[in-house]
Amino acid sequence: AAGKNPNGILINSDGKSVYTADRGSKAVSQYSRNLETGKLTALTPATVEAGELPHDAAISPDGKTVYVTDSGSAMVSLYGRNAETGKLTALSPATVATGREPSSVAVSSDGKSAYVTDGGAATVSQYSRSTETGALTPLTHATIASGISPYGVTASPDGKFVYVANESGNSLSQYARTLP
Repeated sequence: AAGKNPNGILINSDGKSVYTADRGSKAVSQYSRNLETGKLTALTPATVEAGELPHDAAISPDGKTVYVTDSGSAMVSLYGRNAETGKLTALSPATVATGREPSSVAVSSDGKSAYVTDGGAATVSQYSRSTETGALTPLTHATIASGISPYGVTASPDGKFVYVANESGNSLSQYARTLP
């Protein structure tokens, strides 16, 4: 079972943990995953509190931090991840402000940047990421323009580019990444 209206789902890089952003439950469900059978088992607690409308989730390359967009509260929730158990704990501060309708989040392969799409403003919010604490800090140019209704975002594995899927615009935006 998952929370009400699971939306975003992710598996950490070692395959042992799975998380869903549950829009209707204002929570993130957390599971351990059996590597041989793929079976999911809810952790205790089964959920952690999130914002009004959690939408998508991303994990840092080191597996220490999980980020969840909240399209109802214009923020991203930040969680520390226990490497042994997979359990999430809210960081302090627990949230960072973003555009008014954040939908998707991505972390760069080097773990130094994060990007969040904002469908309501046709922008992408840009953050530097602390590789030690997982905290996000808006860059000097906190947002960049995108196409109409940016919905999905991903960073290339080589760390050089960021791509955004513009849902209503039927287009993709491509950005060269400048290292912080």
